Amino acid sequence: MGKLNSSRQAAALYRRDLGRKKQLIRRKELSRLSSARRTELIAEYEAAPPDQLLIEQHVAAVLQRSRAWVQLRRLTGGGPVFLKDPAGAVRYRKFDVEAYKKRAFVPYRSTSEYEGSAKRSDE
Repeated sequence: MGKLNSSRQAAALYRRDLGRKKQLIRRKELSRLSSARRTELIAEYEAAPPDQLLIEQHVAAVLQRSRAWVQLRRLTGGGPVFLKDPAGAVRYRKFDVEAYKKRAFVPYRSTSEYEGSAKRSDE
């Protein structure tokens, strides 16, 4: 009788672990965008008017970052300006994302220019 219970318990544990592994795999698949989907999101972004409200997937694709990065920047600050609707959904305006890109991605011609600007900001 004891062996039967332990085999049932083992089977239950196995099913539970298998279910957890499947959930993790699904989460990983959802967190990764295929290159086709990323291209599609960027095309939608480019075609949108400046005041268009976008989802974080668009922002992540355009900035070449993960959705988790966008969420973290929203939490800690330093990312694009966002809006929250009454239902709690987060949206980004295209012109805010463009402003962030101009502010965050500064062009340099050489590493000496970059090092010089870093020194100037410390003074």
